[in-house]
Amino acid sequence: MSAFETELKRGRFVVCQCTNCDKITWPPNDFCSSCFGSNSWRDVQSPGIIIECSGKDGNKFCIAEFEGIIRIMGAVSSPDPKPGQKVRIAKCSFDKEPRFTFSAD
Repeated sequence: MSAFETELKRGRFVVCQCTNCDKITWPPNDFCSSCFGSNSWRDVQSPGIIIECSGKDGNKFCIAEFEGIIRIMGAVSSPDPKPGQKVRIAKCSFDKEPRFTFSAD
């Protein structure tokens, strides 16, 4: 299991950043996708911004972008989410696949 999955199971969303060139590698990997240096893990910086949103059966979903590169999909607790709205990760987990819930900032 990767460090990414382990931390999600603990309720912590982390990203990997190269210790050599400082580039964020997304999707997560042990090595930098730019210079092949080693990555270290850190918490994602908030807030993120809603890129797209949708709803079904009273549930709201969105794709949110963090740090200008990381895009993830999840449920959003805002009653009327809109593109451009700031959000934070309220909850994250991993059970067969990653799961995210965002709250409006």
